Amino acid sequence: MSHLKGDTINSAYSRMRISGITAQPTPEDLETALERMEGMAARWFKKNINAGYNFEDEPDPNSPTGLDAGERDAYASNLAMLLLSDFGKAPHQGLVREASTTFSDISASTADPREVNYPQRQPRGRGNTLRYNRWQRFYRPQAIAPNESATNTMILGDIQDFVEHFDSYLLTDDITSFVITSDTGLVVVSSSINNAGIDYRIRADGSNDGESSNSLQQVKIVMTTTAGRIETRLINFILDDQDLNP
Repeated sequence: MSHLKGDTINSAYSRMRISGITAQPTPEDLETALERMEGMAARWFKKNINAGYNFEDEPDPNSPTGLDAGERDAYASNLAMLLLSDFGKAPHQGLVREASTTFSDISASTADPREVNYPQRQPRGRGNTLRYNRWQRFYRPQAIAPNESATNTMILGDIQDFVEHFDSYLLTDDITSFVITSDTGLVVVSSSINNAGIDYRIRADGSNDGESSNSLQQVKIVMTTTAGRIETRLINFILDDQDLNP
């Protein structure tokens, strides 16, 4: 059974009882809680805490949260901390400890550690150089994708669907045309206009330089509106070959 956003809100209010909240939340209280939770999730996402929360343009308490069982306590306890100020109550130390501990846990579990490249003076070693190219004896600088939630990760050989939204840019315009291109490690299988967004399907082929693991690849979308305005987007991808090299 899916865990709903309303379940997280109810769990937050249940935790607030330890701080002296006894009244049942009104419909207005529940609506406020839903808005607070969406805002909290958005702030966490910007801090690279990407737990798979189900963001919605029009949040619905009956929608699934998208959270795994081990991540729900962090959202509920920290939401309870936010809501207590509406009632003029100070949080109980037990709730403070739970919110702090679960926040640390979810931060650690969703972290994407940055890999460090070998220095250029580091020899590649025997068997790791191109046979007829003396300049490949040392490691070369490698472009690394930004270490943030907006960067997409794909395993080599995977095919996935993505959408790039232009709602906030379009205003009263519509999309009339677009051009989509990608780096050599990615293949654009298909693409189309979908209302205020561009749907596209990507296949991760990998680069040809032998350094495809965790390498930066980009998709470029140039969109033109009915008013003649042009918007260019660069979407970052990390290609990972971990499943091909167990």
